[in-house]
Amino acid sequence: MVLQANMKRSEIAYIAGLFDGEGDVGIYPYKATKNGKLYPKLTARIHNTHKQALDWVYEKFGFGLVCMDRKGIKQSGNPARKQSYVYIVAHKKAREFLKIVMKYLIIKKNKVAKVLKEDNLYMNRER
Repeated sequence: MVLQANMKRSEIAYIAGLFDGEGDVGIYPYKATKNGKLYPKLTARIHNTHKQALDWVYEKFGFGLVCMDRKGIKQSGNPARKQSYVYIVAHKKAREFLKIVMKYLIIKKNKVAKVLKEDNLYMNRER
């Protein structure tokens, strides 16, 4: 695996820390628009109230998406709650992201390993 050209190991470790504390990973069903079938989708996300932090993650990786978190102020009804944002990667890019940060994970290391193993099973079935 090749590290992103513009990333230092300390930056990868920092991003892994963000993911360990504010991230989630899973394989979720998504409905294909063409045939309506459900397929598994590997997804990794980092949630944060500081959009600049997530924009920086996007800049470092060069892929993914940063957007407003749908579970923001509107759903909570609490105007004191800060708007949150989410960095999202899915499918092959999620695998790439997870493999890069895996070495530096502490809290979510076992969960990521389990999800990647499960994703590999899905990938092998689709071939």
